[in-house]
Amino acid sequence: MSPNSIGILIGICGLMVIFLTKNKANTLFTKKLWHTSLILFLSYTILLLFVEIRWEYLQYYASRFDLNQDGTLDWNESTDEALNALQKASHDTARNFAFLTTALFSTLIATLFFIANHLFSKKSKNPSI
Repeated sequence: MSPNSIGILIGICGLMVIFLTKNKANTLFTKKLWHTSLILFLSYTILLLFVEIRWEYLQYYASRFDLNQDGTLDWNESTDEALNALQKASHDTARNFAFLTTALFSTLIATLFFIANHLFSKKSKNPSI
């Protein structure tokens, strides 16, 4: 099981907890926090799903060149396109660090959303500003 799969499971579990606690957000601040955490876990899960789908596509694309289905590229199977596909599948550093980079990116998105939500709600309370 890859770190991305574990991250997807954590994101899904986080979303379930968030949806179970929706009715407990009574004050304005807790509602903002609930929306922010929803954005955080939803963006994290969706981004990791895109990375996993891309990884599966690269694996499928590289396996199409394996004519005898033995898991390796023999000398008669290796073409420039096959070697390029194999290199993309084996040197995919985006997949290796995706659980960290998507966590940082999702946190940035959620923080910006929280700040914008906080500023917008303050403006709507006092229309003279």
